[in-house]
Amino acid sequence: MNSADGRCPLCTVPIDTMGGWAAVDAAAARRDVQCAVCGWTLAGPWRPGRADRAAAEAALSAARLEFDLRAAARAGDDWLPYAAHLRGRPTEAQWQEARREVAALREAARPPLAAVLDALGPQRPLVVVAVEDAGVRLFVTGGVPAAGPLGFRELAAVPWPALLPGLPSDAAHRRFQLAGGPSGIDPAWADATIGGAVGDLVRRYCTSVDTAVLSGLPGMPFPDAVVRAFTDLLPDVRIAAGEPDAAALLERVVADRPIASPYGLAALRSRPGDGAAEVVRLPLFPAGARAGDEAEVRVRRAPGGSDQETALAVVTWDDPPEPVRIVSARMPRGAAGLVRVALDGPGRLRFLEPDGVDDTAATWPELLRRVPRRLPAAAFATELVCVLELGGRPETARRRRDLVADLLELLGDELGGTARVAVVGHLDHPIDPKHKNRDVVSGGPLQRPDDAARTLADLPFPPSGPFGARAAPLEDSLDRAAALLNGPRDGRARILLTVAGRPPHPGSGHGDVLRPVEPCPRRLNWRQSVAHLEAAGVRLIAVTDAPAPKEVPGQAVAAQDARRRDPPEWAVLGAAHRTDLDSADAAGLAKVLGVLPDGESPPLPFPLVP
Repeated sequence: MNSADGRCPLCTVPIDTMGGWAAVDAAAARRDVQCAVCGWTLAGPWRPGRADRAAAEAALSAARLEFDLRAAARAGDDWLPYAAHLRGRPTEAQWQEARREVAALREAARPPLAAVLDALGPQRPLVVVAVEDAGVRLFVTGGVPAAGPLGFRELAAVPWPALLPGLPSDAAHRRFQLAGGPSGIDPAWADATIGGAVGDLVRRYCTSVDTAVLSGLPGMPFPDAVVRAFTDLLPDVRIAAGEPDAAALLERVVADRPIASPYGLAALRSRPGDGAAEVVRLPLFPAGARAGDEAEVRVRRAPGGSDQETALAVVTWDDPPEPVRIVSARMPRGAAGLVRVALDGPGRLRFLEPDGVDDTAATWPELLRRVPRRLPAAAFATELVCVLELGGRPETARRRRDLVADLLELLGDELGGTARVAVVGHLDHPIDPKHKNRDVVSGGPLQRPDDAARTLADLPFPPSGPFGARAAPLEDSLDRAAALLNGPRDGRARILLTVAGRPPHPGSGHGDVLRPVEPCPRRLNWRQSVAHLEAAGVRLIAVTDAPAPKEVPGQAVAAQDARRRDPPEWAVLGAAHRTDLDSADAAGLAKVLGVLPDGESPPLPFPLVP
């Protein structure tokens, strides 16, 4: 049967490409002539009668519906979106048969895009050509440093009307025609037109770069023509499995890539040997880690208070390291803070702990410029023995206890478990000679500040009654302190803090002429204990009830008398620093101890190695 408009009655492709109907009729006198596109018999030497013509029309109608149903099956899982474009209404059996025919002709599954990226590696850029419903989009991915997220960006988008003029604007109708539904477009002309458009894209975006083509419309004639055009022009092009939305596919693929280089958290330590401050990396994620992995590491909060912001910088294990993500955070109470991180893909990190991180942190080069030549004393682990006089006037004894309690609370906040503190308290020697050798010292071992605070609370209170005003058993506490601080230092800062109002008993004799006092019943020599402490590298700090006398210019005698009235032991026990009970507070003592910065040094940029 001839088409009145010069087109194949089945596929609607123009007959002009075959020399027109005149050529068809001339050839039909000798043999059957078939459509070069769909294979439908256009004419032949046999001329049908009226009955045969009715049968031929019925056969054409059936063939048209089968032709259209195959296009609908390529276009989707349901024929209803394309019902307006079908030349007939199918039965369920006809629809299922069309689906089986299309499925049997499908090409083998293409390799996933992830496999293409695996073969290339993240440092090599890849242009991804996506054939989609709306047209062709080009993306580029890869070609990033090991630290950066393996993202992607769109290079170009060419709609189908620009690739192949004549396609309908309605999306469903256009998809139906892309899938092979009647369009009236000559395939040879379509190949040439598509090839020209693809050639322009190749010259602009795909020269000297790896390219992968993925089609979200596999098996559809015109989209397949786009894929063929790229493979003809790019012999090394990679063909990958596509999806309807290439951007969503790329988002998933790049997020699921393994990281190429290990990631670690930047932290500070004092370099063994010369003591210089250096930035090290605490391991978080090994190379090959993927989205969904989690890691944690413990660090010490830099000294300076819980309100101080600390940079948490995750960097690669390259040399030099590259920053992956840098945030600022307030580390929780205690020095051994937990940093927990989730990997969402290459270069994509979420901080799970601590809470409330802020991305407005300084840049990596700026943070490196803030690293001091040496770490301050506050950055080191500390061993501290607090020697506390428990006796004397009740109100003064209470103030001493309160000062030490406040200090222990602050140490717990700032240093946590990295500080080891012992509290050693002493009562007065009994007046009764029968009990003069009784141990008057109580306290605990070197332990966490919170545990030391409990030890302090358990120390005994002095009995009511008279006490010696000139001396207290400080020598007994010093003897205990020397034993506690006698061992390997392991890089720890060692400090003796004496909080007392009365100096120690002499080891023998009765003191000096101006201050006669009974010797220690146990014959302990406080100077020997101090010598052991100094040999162990212990800094000596003292808080006395009364301030040290000050020299007054022009009053040399008065000043000399004042120095005689001040017990000389305080100059020794306060060799590093001495203050008085009225002037002392926990924060000031912490700065003297080196637990808090003195206010002159800028805050450290990174947390400390635990």
